[in-house]
Amino acid sequence: MPSDTLPHRNIANIISTQFMHHFPDESLSISGSLAVNHHNRNSDIDLLYLSEKLSNNFKIVFYYQEIRIYIVCLNRAVLLRESYQNWLQYYNCSIFSYLTSAISCYDPH
Repeated sequence: MPSDTLPHRNIANIISTQFMHHFPDESLSISGSLAVNHHNRNSDIDLLYLSEKLSNNFKIVFYYQEIRIYIVCLNRAVLLRESYQNWLQYYNCSIFSYLTSAISCYDPH
């Protein structure tokens, strides 16, 4: 099935619209296979939420229309204070691909 007929982009748009409504001063990016247009029917949706208001970095995982949504929530200042070794273990080294492939879908700054 061609990637343009899959629901992933539509679902990412729904989620980003909700983020813009509830968190108008924060940033949200699409990452992973959807960001580089290599997603398929079995792909999840990877999002990167950046906020200076977060006291910790964390991830949220849930399903929407049977597609796994994975949101990494980061505060850059907290990330720099944390132990990189712990960070890499917690996120299985995937944080680098998250950051390098991210495409902003909403950034008020």
